[in-house]
Amino acid sequence: MTLRSILAVTDFSSKGCHAIARAALLCAEHRATLKLVYLAHPDEAPPDAAVCLAQHALQLRQRHHITVQAATRMDLTAADVAREAADADLVVWGTAPLRGLAAWFRTHPAVRMLRACQRPVLVVRKAAAQPYQSLLVAVDFSQVSQRLVELGSALQPSARVELFHAIDTTNEGK
Repeated sequence: MTLRSILAVTDFSSKGCHAIARAALLCAEHRATLKLVYLAHPDEAPPDAAVCLAQHALQLRQRHHITVQAATRMDLTAADVAREAADADLVVWGTAPLRGLAAWFRTHPAVRMLRACQRPVLVVRKAAAQPYQSLLVAVDFSQVSQRLVELGSALQPSARVELFHAIDTTNEGK
């Protein structure tokens, strides 16, 4: 599988910046284009989010010599991000976890986006200091899983790829 375009989702937290950095490294390795989008809860969106995205895009373009586009309108819902992801080969996700009461009463944006998005999602937690040494791919033995394994292998050819059999046991007792 060839990566032609990557969508990086950030909320400007440290994990969001890790996702942008990892997406830029992957774009440089695969000669893919990068699109940056901002996603946070509506009450947390900074007024200058578009300017921050544009600055990140310029820095990444200069540092990695890649094509980078920043979203011009701010996406505040998972459905908006899913629409942006429709043209991407991979979504790179990195946002801070919800804390406090919000974690109890709101569904995390990542969960909403995963439900709405029909693209492979790479979840980034740590800084992108070097290429991946190992990757964990969740599979359920469907056709989609086969494409995920191919993508995992193509993402970093030198990395060890481990498969995790992910099953839904919600209705197993019925």
